[in-house]
Amino acid sequence: MNQILDYNPNKTSGGGKTAKSDVVVRVFAILLALFAIVLLVIGVMSILKNKKTEEQVIAKATQAKIEVTQGATQTDNTLKIKISHDKAIDKIIYNWDQTKDNAISCNGETEIETEINLLAGSHDLTIKVVDRDGVESTYSGNFTSDVGEDKEKPTINTEVVGNKLVITATDETAIDFVTYRWNDEEETKVVAESEEQTTITFDIEILKGQNDLMIIAVDKSNNSESKEASYTGVTKPDILITVSADKSHVDVRVTHDVGIKEILLEINGQNVDVDIGDQTPADASFGFNISGSRNNVKVVAVSVDNTRTEVEEEIVNENVSAEDVRINIEQDSEDKHKVNVSVESPSGIKEMVMNLNDVDIPINLGDAAPEEVKTASFNFNVGSGNNKITINIVRPDGMEKHETKEIYCED
Repeated sequence: MNQILDYNPNKTSGGGKTAKSDVVVRVFAILLALFAIVLLVIGVMSILKNKKTEEQVIAKATQAKIEVTQGATQTDNTLKIKISHDKAIDKIIYNWDQTKDNAISCNGETEIETEINLLAGSHDLTIKVVDRDGVESTYSGNFTSDVGEDKEKPTINTEVVGNKLVITATDETAIDFVTYRWNDEEETKVVAESEEQTTITFDIEILKGQNDLMIIAVDKSNNSESKEASYTGVTKPDILITVSADKSHVDVRVTHDVGIKEILLEINGQNVDVDIGDQTPADASFGFNISGSRNNVKVVAVSVDNTRTEVEEEIVNENVSAEDVRINIEQDSEDKHKVNVSVESPSGIKEMVMNLNDVDIPINLGDAAPEEVKTASFNFNVGSGNNKITINIVRPDGMEKHETKEIYCED
């Protein structure tokens, strides 16, 4: 009875309030989760929709038709270009050999026909067509023509040869002229000799010391190319040969501003050593004796810069004769058709030729050195009647002597 009197329906405890709050939080969390799911679904649907739209656009993209035709002969200097598309064309550009782009007017048309100039020679053409949707169509091809515009610049090649610079300017169509200028000096012009000339080649001497050179090549279409470079000029050795008054002694002096690396001497075809030591002197002198009536002297000097000078001189001594050469031509005492010849030359015999009745007959002297052949003899037969015989002797020093005799033989 007391328990019933204690009942009060409005009485609450602290634990009941906490349970109610938990329910509210759980409901709110469920709502947030549902909202997030809805957003995710909407995002996925949007992506799928955009992808489908892009695929539809790509599926609808088409390429422009590009046709390029060249004339039937190599003398045609233009190309015909025909472009057709199912959409408006936004722009057309083309270039030769992947160089400067050129525009073709289109104004949104779907069909365009035009002509462009060919380039002389063989060149690659690239055409790009862009429609209103940004879709690109391309064309590439190679075309060769003997005529047409000349857009290529000439080429300039240089090569150093000793103290010379060889300049070669080349153009694929026709070269017009080349100019060159050392430092700030006046320009020099070299002009092509003919209208169809494609190459100009010439050489110039490189100035001593370090100098700047400007070369400009221009072709017949006024295309130009330039080349600038610095060159250090070198000089050749100087050789002075002095012969004594009696022609028996020769003095040689060789000079070079940087130094002499080697001197070569040749006397009458024979090499003679010239010792300049282990140094590379700027001035070297030496002398040697000569004999005989004729001597050929050649001196070659090579500098430290590898420049080379060669001087050759023939020294003739008119005071020396070949009177010491004795030539004997005799008819055999027993056989009148037989002729005996004997020769003596204390200085040697380099060459011997017999002339029989205006016919030259060389005489073989063997393999010995000319200086060692001091005597020679032989015999031969002659025909009936009068026979004219001439023996000509050449000494190693070049002096000559001849003897002539007429021999008559009866039948």
